Formats: sequence, C-alpha cells, structure tokens
Amino acid sequence: MKNRIQIGFAILAVAFFVCSVASAFGTIPWTSEGGGLNTCDVAGDAAHSLYCAGGWCADLMSDCETPAYPLAADAPPIVTPYFSEEEVGQNCPAGYIVNGYDLFGYDDRGDDIALNCIKTDNYIEDDCQWTPWISEEPETPSGAPLPYAGTTVDCHAYFSTDHYIHGMECNNGWCDNMRLYCCSYKEKPATVEPCDPDDPATVDLGSDGQETWVRNDACLKVEDSYPPWWGHHAIMKFQNAQSTSGAYPVTVDWGNDCTSDSGSFSYSGDWQDQWMSYTDMDCPTVIKLNGSGSGWIKVRYYKDGE
Repeated sequence: MKNRIQIGFAILAVAFFVCSVASAFGTIPWTSEGGGLNTCDVAGDAAHSLYCAGGWCADLMSDCETPAYPLAADAPPIVTPYFSEEEVGQNCPAGYIVNGYDLFGYDDRGDDIALNCIKTDNYIEDDCQWTPWISEEPETPSGAPLPYAGTTVDCHAYFSTDHYIHGMECNNGWCDNMRLYCCSYKEKPATVEPCDPDDPATVDLGSDGQETWVRNDACLKVEDSYPPWWGHHAIMKFQNAQSTSGAYPVTVDWGNDCTSDSGSFSYSGDWQDQWMSYTDMDCPTVIKLNGSGSGWIKVRYYKDGE
C-alpha cells in the first residue's frame, strides 16, 4: 500500500511538472501613468485579460499566458500610437498580439494608452470580437456603455482559450471605460493578390502621405509612386483618417508579390493605424477593402517610422 501511495504521488508530481512546462502564466504588472511600458513578465507570453482600478480606470493589469501560436523570435515589437477617448482605439498590426502597454496622461489618470505588440510566426487574425466594457466600479455606473462587465474582462472567458488581446478602445472622460478586441489566430495562407492591380477600377493611392477618399469595398494599390528611398523590405503604415456613415466595420486584405507577404486586418472606426510587413517597391502593394459598399473612407500610407 505504501509503495502504491508513493507511486501515485510520483505520477502527480510528473503531471504537475509537465503542465507547468507546457504553459507559462504571468501578468502585465499594474501599470499607471508615468510608470513606463510594462510587458508580460514571462518571456513569450501574450495578454488575454484586463483589470481596471483607480479613479477613471487609471491603473491597468493583465493576465498573460504562452499562446498556442508560435512567435517570430527575430521580429522586434511594434508600439501603436497612443489613443484616448477622443479616438476609437488601436489594434495591433496583422499577425501581432498584445503583450504590454504604456499609460500617459494628465493628473495621474493615464488616459492615453499605447499597446506593445509582438509578432506571431506566420499567423493572422481569425475570429475577432469585442468584449463588454469595464471600469473601476463593480456595478454598472450611470451612463456607462452597455454591456458592462464590472472591473475585469477576459478574452478566454468570453470567447475561447485561443483568443488573445489584439486591440483596445476606451470612452468617457480620461478613458474611464475600457474594452478589448479579442482575436484567435490561424496559419497565414500563401501569398495572393487580393485584387488585380492592372484593373482600371483599381485606385492608385499615389505618393506617400497623399489622402484619398475610397469606397469601403474598393481595390487599391501603391505602384508607381513609391518614394525612391522606399526600398525592398519596408513596413507600410496604412491610415484611415476619416469616414462617412456606414463605412465600418471593414476587413482589409493586402499582398506584395516581391516579398511574398500578405495579410488581413480590420477597422471598426477612424484612426486605427495598421502595418503591412513587408513591402517592396519593385512590386505593387495591393489592398482590398471588404466593406458593404455603402460608405467611404479617407486613407493614406507612409513608410513605418515617418
């Protein structure tokens, strides 16, 4: 009997060790205005939840876990522009997952937020959905957006354990209410041109920084107007600066044959910068908007870093 008990404990110990090795759990520590960028405290982890505390949701913390999707070990992280309640929010570039954030603002309220994004190894977003809203009040405060979930929200709990944070947005004064844009990921398909760059209906976006109004189901390209210093391994930043009613939501597919890179991302509102990695000036970068056809969006592009 004693031997059986000892064997049983040994099996449990081995099982615990295997589970511990298979999945690493950590957090993005509590982050406040002026504290600098915080990331998941276990290397290779990504964030899947958000906790809110302090007046106007001034302090944020997240649970982290090693995702099932392999990460690109040699890809540097990308930090999004700061967003606040005046903008819709920010999403990571296609194929990236949130693993940290930085808060900046007025009077310790941290109402400007930037996301730190890490790259998956050849994976893109699949099923993306918004969580309910949270704030520092456990019960639904007067005037809060609905649905309201209290002080914490988790992509794993609302959708699946394959969902991680891909973006965030906030509303009300000083980013008082927050919600997460949660995505699962799938292996990136082979490079395809999302539409024909030689079709006369394809809209040429012209030179970098040029603003162009396009319908939300248009085919776009950057071809003959790349700046001469663009090069052959450039990240293109794509901006949606303004829109008409009914323009969103819209998914976007893009591709560049010279780099054999392509991807997809989605917009739910204006000023949600996205990055296309990588583009080559020797080939057209083709961009397809997959909206309803009932709205218009003002777009422009830059080389990353401008």
